[in-house]
Amino acid sequence: NNQRSLKYDAFNIDATPPIITLARPGLVPLRTTVTGGTATSYVWTPISGLSCDTCAEPVATASSSMKYLVTVTNNYYCKDTATIYIQTFVKTGVAMPNAFSPNGDGRNDYFYVMGGQDIKRVKNLAVFNRYGQKIFESTNSPANDRKFGWDGRQNGKKVDFGTYVYFAAVEYLDGTTQI
Repeated sequence: NNQRSLKYDAFNIDATPPIITLARPGLVPLRTTVTGGTATSYVWTPISGLSCDTCAEPVATASSSMKYLVTVTNNYYCKDTATIYIQTFVKTGVAMPNAFSPNGDGRNDYFYVMGGQDIKRVKNLAVFNRYGQKIFESTNSPANDRKFGWDGRQNGKKVDFGTYVYFAAVEYLDGTTQI
C-alpha cells in the first residue's frame, strides 16, 4: 500500500495591519505579507490617494477614511486579495466643513462629520434645503467616513448649487452628545 502525500503551500496575502488609524491629513505606506509563492504583480484599487497602483508598497495620502483592495498574483498565476482600511480623524471634537464640491474629482466630494478619536458615533446627520425639506439623512454611523456622508444628490439626482443647512448629533465615548 503505497500512499503519497502531496504538500503544497497555499498562496495567501494579508494586509499588515488591516486597519490603520491616522491623523488627517497624513501619509502612510500600505504593506502586505505574501506566502505560498513569489508575488509578481500588485493591483490596488481605488487609485485615489495612492502613490502608485501597481507597486508592492504604495504610500497613501489620507485626507479621509478609505478602504483599499489589493489583488496580488504569484509566479504560478494564483491570485488573492486583501483589504486595508485607513481610519482618519482630526485632533479632537467635531470639525465640520463649511463647503464641499460634489463634482466627482475625488476631492471634497462628500459632506460628512469629521472629528477626533473621542467620537463614538454620529447619531444623526441630516441636510435640509432652503425650504426646510430634508434631502439627506444618515444615522448611527462612524465619524470620518465619507461613505456615510452626503454626495450632493437627492433621490439620485444632483441638487442645485446653493446654501443648505445641516443638523448633526454626535455621541462621544464618555456618553455625552453634542448637537
